[in-house]
Amino acid sequence: MSSPSKRFLLVVLTPVIVLGSMQSALAADDTYGWQWPLALSRDDGGAYRVVVNAELYEHTTRADLGDLDVRNAAGQTVPTAVLGPEAPLAAIAQRVELPLFELPPNYRSHHSWSISHETHSRGQIRRVDSEHSYFSSGPSVGVLLDASRVLEPIRALEMQWPDAQPGEPSALDFAVTVETSSDLVEWRTVLERGQLVDLQNDGERVLQNRLELRGASRYLRVLPRDPANSVRFVRASAVLEPARAEAVWEWKTLTGVSQAADGHTTVTYESPGRYPVARADLVLASNSATEWRLESRDSESQPWRNRAGPWIGFQVRGDVETRSAAQNLASPSRDRLWRLVSTAPTRDLPQLKLGYRPELVVFLAQDEGPFTLVAGSTTTTRTEAPLDRLVATLRAHHGAHWAPLPAYLGAVEELGGEQAIRRPADETSPAWTTWLLWIVLAGGSALVAGLAVYMLRQPQA
Repeated sequence: MSSPSKRFLLVVLTPVIVLGSMQSALAADDTYGWQWPLALSRDDGGAYRVVVNAELYEHTTRADLGDLDVRNAAGQTVPTAVLGPEAPLAAIAQRVELPLFELPPNYRSHHSWSISHETHSRGQIRRVDSEHSYFSSGPSVGVLLDASRVLEPIRALEMQWPDAQPGEPSALDFAVTVETSSDLVEWRTVLERGQLVDLQNDGERVLQNRLELRGASRYLRVLPRDPANSVRFVRASAVLEPARAEAVWEWKTLTGVSQAADGHTTVTYESPGRYPVARADLVLASNSATEWRLESRDSESQPWRNRAGPWIGFQVRGDVETRSAAQNLASPSRDRLWRLVSTAPTRDLPQLKLGYRPELVVFLAQDEGPFTLVAGSTTTTRTEAPLDRLVATLRAHHGAHWAPLPAYLGAVEELGGEQAIRRPADETSPAWTTWLLWIVLAGGSALVAGLAVYMLRQPQA
């Protein structure tokens, strides 16, 4: 083939190849609509749990939450499962080990020590340094604990120290003070005096290593009251407030549109998210007593299904307001469309409150972070991971009370946006990139065919 022909072929095929690659990359980026960066309470926790909040439910498309998933830094999905709040695996870890830093002598002087921390990552401390070497001589005078990555209330601290070596005293009994701060500048005392004890005799041991706290902030200092009678701390764990026996119910209040027909009144509502609705309640503007039936469906093409009732929704205001109780649904539902149907015509326009208990996303921190939670897709489904067997193995290694550590959602970031959750049946026209790709492909094919005909007509050398 001559050089002009080669150049002509290159000009024809290059835009086709480039646009094809662009289309593939765009399709990959648009698989999910949104993502949330995840902040881990510890980097080495192994498995983590994230509470599914209202924002996640409102950005999820699939009724089974199959488009909720977790990806690592390489964009690969990691083993992930969505669990109900009553699942044993959904329980939060009751202890989180905290980063520990020994405080140098004269640490109270601002000229003798410094702290290096990263403000873009929840302000966790990286190191505690002395600015002058002569200030750092001598034993540690306490420890600084970084709890900035733990958002749950801290109930207590559990301190650990090395086992006594031969020739060292095996009896420890000393007092400490615990201070807390939110900015590493202003400190306040949360435990004036806490006693730590470690006594051993004839194979018996008395150990008291727990410090009860109230009102702890992001950073903590554990300071011996008598530095001469102390011990070097090697590990500290935050004991979190125990979970409530019954999870807190979340409520979404909807305002509906009323329509009277056939001797009854219908009020229709649209839910903005895939909440696992298990209860319903009514909010009435004035004194009222009407019998209602609650129904739902997921789309206009489906029939209505009865969810609760009929029951009398009432409100009577007086010295003591009396109102009807919330109703339990026959079974939880994630339907988008809801309606109240009265047994007789009424002018009441109640607001509908949908109650649910937030679920949990549990994932294994596989490979390198940072990790992100993605949601909103009509083309991708999460592969359920056998996390129950994995956790059983971890509990056999760490103890029966081991549980996934908490992780927290950051601010939402848009990926494919609304385009990723648009149903194929709802799309009236393909995206402009699809049209452009087909036009270029058709044009390129025609030009290549013309080139082939041109070459066939050329006399052979």
